[in-house]
Amino acid sequence: MKEFKRIGNEDAVHTYARMLQEMTYEDIPPEVIQYDKWIILDTIGAMLGGSRMDGIKTVVDMVKEKGGKPEMVIPLYGGKVPASEAGMAIGPMARAADWSAIHLEAMHTSEHTLPALIAALGLKEKVNGKDFLLAFALGQEILIKIGNAWKPTYAVGHGRSNGHYIFGSTASVAKLLGLNYEQCLNAWGIVRSMTQPHDMAAFHPICHMVKIHHGYVTQDTINAAKWLCAALPDLTMKLSPVSAAFLAWQVGQLIPKSCGTGLARNGIRRSLNPNPSPGVSRPQRRSSAFGN
Repeated sequence: MKEFKRIGNEDAVHTYARMLQEMTYEDIPPEVIQYDKWIILDTIGAMLGGSRMDGIKTVVDMVKEKGGKPEMVIPLYGGKVPASEAGMAIGPMARAADWSAIHLEAMHTSEHTLPALIAALGLKEKVNGKDFLLAFALGQEILIKIGNAWKPTYAVGHGRSNGHYIFGSTASVAKLLGLNYEQCLNAWGIVRSMTQPHDMAAFHPICHMVKIHHGYVTQDTINAAKWLCAALPDLTMKLSPVSAAFLAWQVGQLIPKSCGTGLARNGIRRSLNPNPSPGVSRPQRRSSAFGN
């Protein structure tokens, strides 16, 4: 089992960037791959249901009206739009029904990573299943580990935003598109500054903005990746050690060194909800290798 531990006083985001560069499909335990397949199918089901809920068609219509380079089809509605705009339409579908997988501490997971990966398919000519699953697994792992440090269940109750989600979606897209170590660090730096206002708006009060927030997270993720792939001059915005730990310092807990560990079986067993989408999960999920 390959592990990625922090080197000396290395900031956790550098550890995660190394993990994104070096982790391969073969490094992931088979039971984790199987579980991630279930999570993906579950989230697609949530998107199917969410695609017809209040406000979603309005978002899709607005995206189509904007037009642009035809890169990615909008699932379930049709029409090719720029990948980032497809993300703006896909993200709310995954959140609208509130049926997707959830982690008891890091909270919403796949409804951020999967829409971003689907939108990113429009930026790559060919993607095989192994590469897609690897990118999804790594995005989930990073989102959950940072979420465990940030403790959003505490944050939401104290008026703070859940800015950790975009780190997971950005990790997934960075892996899928083959961003290098420096690009990964810059991608996280860029999205860190882009998504926060939307996070706060999602909870004051809870309304349709909760759905739209997921569109912004996906859109910002794709835009950051596109800018870095385009090699724009001087596009450097790495996270400083303080910014990298922003998810945790507000509650007085820095990201622990153990967050640098890779996809260990026990870590995944604790990290993913064994019963995603309460009320609609199939019985076999409850008897999976991940326990109760």
